Amino acid sequence: MVRKRPRMESEHVMFRIFTLVVLFGALNVAAATFDDAKGAFDKGDYSTALPAFQELATAGDHTAEFYLGLMHHRGMGVTADLNAAVDWYRKAAEGGNGKAQHNLAALYEHGDGVEQNYEEALKWYTKAAEQGMAMSIQSIGYMYYKGEGVDQDYKQAVDWWRKAAEKGDAQAKHNLGLMYFSGRGVEVDAIQGIKLWREAAELGYAESQNALGNIFFNGTEVEQDFQAAYMWFRLATAFGKKEADLNAVMAAQRLSPKELDAADKEAQQKLEAIKTALQKERNQ
Repeated sequence: MVRKRPRMESEHVMFRIFTLVVLFGALNVAAATFDDAKGAFDKGDYSTALPAFQELATAGDHTAEFYLGLMHHRGMGVTADLNAAVDWYRKAAEGGNGKAQHNLAALYEHGDGVEQNYEEALKWYTKAAEQGMAMSIQSIGYMYYKGEGVDQDYKQAVDWWRKAAEKGDAQAKHNLGLMYFSGRGVEVDAIQGIKLWREAAELGYAESQNALGNIFFNGTEVEQDFQAAYMWFRLATAFGKKEADLNAVMAAQRLSPKELDAADKEAQQKLEAIKTALQKERNQ
């Protein structure tokens, strides 16, 4: 069974999280004006960013429209208003902004601010996917997995997730890994599943980090390694998987003080490396 939140439990269950996209670059706008608005937004100075984006949006800038949708959605500098968010996302989406297309699709998928409509969700996800949006490609795979607006088709889900994984989408890598473990849409291949989980884990995906911890703790298709298990559990905890903290405690009980110290150092090094890579990606 696949649930949407959280992404994974200890069992072979598929999850996806409704993800809001935050665009980290100016697209086809006057650089100085947009840079001022974006700079204020990044600093959390929403009282400055809001009127700047409004001015740009009035001039027909679709990236600014996207940001206004995001600010109304999240309540950044304004009272959260899903109806306003939908309106701004729609304007930006109709103008070809892929991030707005993705967010509008997600609102339709979940029925947030609009009546739930899988056909509309698929329509906007598809438009964003055509622009190379990996998260939208991943989301289409999920709709095929669940049969939302389309006939349920595990092979189609695998195909879409593989496309998104090739673009570096961590969630797609994780979901595809679960398919290899369960044999849905593909032949069972635990080794390939572990490989995909490791790739997602290295991208900071907590569910895959916790899954790897369980793999090493139990010795599933790998040599049992409590030090590696502890390290991955620690990372999963750092990236928001609260349940992994207890798992880390259980793994720690199997380690000597020296082994525990080494695992802590490795976890800290990986944590810093992953966060640096994520920040670099956001700044692009």
